[in-house]
Amino acid sequence: MKKIILCLFLLFTTICFSQSIGIKNLLNFKNSNIGQIEEELALNNWILSDIDNVEKSMWNPFGAHKLYTFTKENYLNNVIATITVTIYEEIELNDITFSTKENEIYKNIILNLKKNGYKLIKSNDSPTSNFFPKINEEIVSKSFEKTYSDNRNEVSLYVNQHAIVTSVNSESYTFRETGIKYKLRL
Repeated sequence: MKKIILCLFLLFTTICFSQSIGIKNLLNFKNSNIGQIEEELALNNWILSDIDNVEKSMWNPFGAHKLYTFTKENYLNNVIATITVTIYEEIELNDITFSTKENEIYKNIILNLKKNGYKLIKSNDSPTSNFFPKINEEIVSKSFEKTYSDNRNEVSLYVNQHAIVTSVNSESYTFRETGIKYKLRL
């Protein structure tokens, strides 16, 4: 009985999510201002949860920008998905990242891409760069990337194995894997 209720809950959550924001919306966000993006997301029950200013520096080759983070919660008030919008001062197109831990949402992303004419054009392991991690820091321990195209736009879909660093010494570190996260970048 518990499995049936859980399956129905996941199905309902996934259906509600997939009806609210799709790949076309995310692509439109690349050319939209933050007011338009926030309005569209708010009308679909996304919450603006953080705004972060990033200054121009030698470590930041794209210049100053703002990060706007929106979250989608399920009926238990747990975050099930995140959209991060990066708006640059010196670049016209916004950077859009969608991420989730939910496998059903990940499947819907793939189905949504295919439904909108996207085809898988390449897949490869992604390098991880965990320089000087600290104990209890979350890192990406393994990753692979899939690139989809509709002959006009390319999107990258990452499957990342996350981990928590458990110990660090001068030459290496150990970690405990914590789960898979899916990230779509446009």
